Amino acid sequence: MAETSDREIAEWIDDFIDDTMMETASIVSKIGEDALTISREEHLYRTQTGNLQSSCGFTVTLDGTALTRTDFTPKPGMVNPDGNTGSREGKAYMEQCLQQKLDKGISLIMVAGMDYAGKVEDRGGDVLKSAEAHIRREFDKLCRGAI
Repeated sequence: MAETSDREIAEWIDDFIDDTMMETASIVSKIGEDALTISREEHLYRTQTGNLQSSCGFTVTLDGTALTRTDFTPKPGMVNPDGNTGSREGKAYMEQCLQQKLDKGISLIMVAGMDYAGKVEDRGGDVLKSAEAHIRREFDKLCRGAI
């Protein structure tokens, strides 16, 4: 019977870790997709131009490399039915965030790219608060092995 070499064991462990990281990144991507739906559909502000919703998006990275990116699809508003400005602003802000040094491992970055997003939240509008709460709940489940 042939023995398994240390090299073969190390390769098996590396493959297992890589597979686990990719599987976890896939779960994190699903969490990001759900959070994006929450931010775009369950907001607590009146949509006029669609730009704020269109500026919301997420990216999942693994060791600093983007694995999943949203495309910042424009959402129509009531007054200005295109949302293209928000889409552009969201993409630009995400690119700024991705230029920062990211930690090793898996990261979920979610943004609202319009410069007035914080003011809307300060006035009681829910731009990313519910999405963030969802992410925290789901990450807690993930860390406990419940997902």
